[in-house]
Amino acid sequence: ALLVEPHRSTTLQVVSPTRTMKYQWSIGDWGEDKEAHEAVGAVISHKFSPGTVKVVLKKMMQDKEVGSCVVPVLAKYVRRDMGKLDDEDRKAVVTALRALYDYSDEEGEKRFGENFFSAETLAEVHIDGAAKCDHIHDGNGFLNAHMLLTAMVESALQAVDPVVTIPYWAYERDGTVMKFSEVNGNSLPFTEEWFGVADERTGEISGVFGDITYPVAGSADRVQDMYGLVRAPWNISPNPKITRFFQSCQAPDITSLPTCDDFHEWLNMTHLTHLMDRVQYTPHGGTHLGIGGYSHEKSGFDPSITCSAIVQIVDSLDVSKAWIIDFLQNPDRIRKTLWREGYATCKGSPSCRAAQVCMCESTESFTEEVMEELLEAPAGSTTPQDLVKALNIAGGDQLTSQGAFDPQFHLTHTNIERLWSFRMLNTDKFPIDDWTWYEQYEECSGHNPKDTVHIPVFGIQLTNLDALELFDARNGYMPYVYDSLDIPFAGFEERHRLGGANASNVQGGFGA
Repeated sequence: ALLVEPHRSTTLQVVSPTRTMKYQWSIGDWGEDKEAHEAVGAVISHKFSPGTVKVVLKKMMQDKEVGSCVVPVLAKYVRRDMGKLDDEDRKAVVTALRALYDYSDEEGEKRFGENFFSAETLAEVHIDGAAKCDHIHDGNGFLNAHMLLTAMVESALQAVDPVVTIPYWAYERDGTVMKFSEVNGNSLPFTEEWFGVADERTGEISGVFGDITYPVAGSADRVQDMYGLVRAPWNISPNPKITRFFQSCQAPDITSLPTCDDFHEWLNMTHLTHLMDRVQYTPHGGTHLGIGGYSHEKSGFDPSITCSAIVQIVDSLDVSKAWIIDFLQNPDRIRKTLWREGYATCKGSPSCRAAQVCMCESTESFTEEVMEELLEAPAGSTTPQDLVKALNIAGGDQLTSQGAFDPQFHLTHTNIERLWSFRMLNTDKFPIDDWTWYEQYEECSGHNPKDTVHIPVFGIQLTNLDALELFDARNGYMPYVYDSLDIPFAGFEERHRLGGANASNVQGGFGA
């Protein structure tokens, strides 16, 4: 089939037309009961809808048919490298994304149709899936859940502008040339033209999305933080705006962007369970962790604990240097674990909200024995109360499950999905020797093969096995392709394309 892009003008023309011939075109569904689009001429232009149609070309001479041909045409969206979009297409993506923040679900559905979802809803879906029990991270359910979330976001964008797709950020390229402390303002997503530059003091972002604030929960049955905003329950940042800090306490480059070597390491895994489990860590790596980062003593939105205070507390502990480094890298992860296990409580009050100093506190069940067993912090090195106090440092939003409210979040995941497409299309070079999907997490669903994926798409509930088949690029079920599956990395440099779909041969689109 001829591959074209939907909702873009595609030129169809007869090669070496004859002046004595009349050329009639008919473009329609394969079903005979559907009305076809008719056109006449050696060259015509047409905008295709997504899906497969047939194009019939008839050669006419003196109103008699003297020849014809039928060409199947497949219209699929093309996800492109964000660095290859021209200014017009970049603006289209940014404008459509902004609309998700400007309209509620009800307003958006009235204006754009039933496929619209607000940014608030999309972020809440992600938070709900990762709150008390993490159904969508730290296990085999990660990839499927996030591919379905991306599909929801893309559907909402296309309700606003049917031409738009979510581009991808090929961060493995940036990972080879810059440290995380250099990403802000230099890597393309974090520039004024895209998703804004973060202020080094407050973490607040500039640009089109700089004025956005997190929605107020307004109801006790919604997941919310100590300030009553729709964010992770263990969040302690009082700043209602999107923030990014790109650093850890006294260790700005402890986390690095994944590189081509990280991609290579993951691609060489040969067990399906290992592939699904590790994709969150090795090729996806510390992207969100590093982007979120932690505020420091210069921040105008710190609670009473700052990086310098945490370092003083941690340095006084009788623990190994490796433990301290891990602690300083991601206090939020430890605070989240303690909250989920009931060892910490994160409850807001009118007084702490007014003073912007709401903090998590330890519970009676968080004893020294638990601290030693759960966190490998030797008993006697500190008190459980002081340890939880040391965790109370504000971080950027992508550190935790509220990160899906940051519009840049989704361009990281389209890159992982691109890698997954590459993996499935190259099982000859990177074989999967064992396709067994082992059971995981009996008490927290979402990670086993027949578990329902905790991301509902248009009211359809898919199992992990359903999603695995749906997103297998070999099956062709996805409504999109990638402009290129060129993924150069150590030991394997070769061009790979999804079914021939790339910027040079997709008709009617970017670079066509």
